Amino acid sequence: MYVEGKMDEKDFEILKVILRNARLSYSQIGEKVHLSRVSVKNRMDAMEKRGIILGYETKINREGRKFFIDIYTEPECFDKIIRKISSFDVIKKVYAMTGDSKIHIEGDASDNKSYEMFMKEMKSDQKGIRAFIVQDVLYTYKNEN
Repeated sequence: MYVEGKMDEKDFEILKVILRNARLSYSQIGEKVHLSRVSVKNRMDAMEKRGIILGYETKINREGRKFFIDIYTEPECFDKIIRKISSFDVIKKVYAMTGDSKIHIEGDASDNKSYEMFMKEMKSDQKGIRAFIVQDVLYTYKNEN
């Protein structure tokens, strides 16, 4: 029996279902957890009120990719390399860092082709670049913008 204010096994089952697909109707969720549409709605409303369910989000599968690059330059080439890097559309942020002529870059390519074209261009002309370290983002755990 459901007691408002206390989670039971059915509440946890509902949470598992909506974690996989929050767009399911109350009826569809009810079929999966063996409850009526009304029971599912009441339980979900109660979990929302208690702050257990904070919202429903859309996850977009992008073909593109986010990446970071650290570039160590020869001091006399620093400004030229910053101008070159800043001219690419895939580059969103460019930072001059403390240390030995270091540049930190944040990039976001909308698709793999634009990422590959940028990388080819960067690797084709490495004059003044002592080191070029690329890191692709696998998953973003926190993003407050």
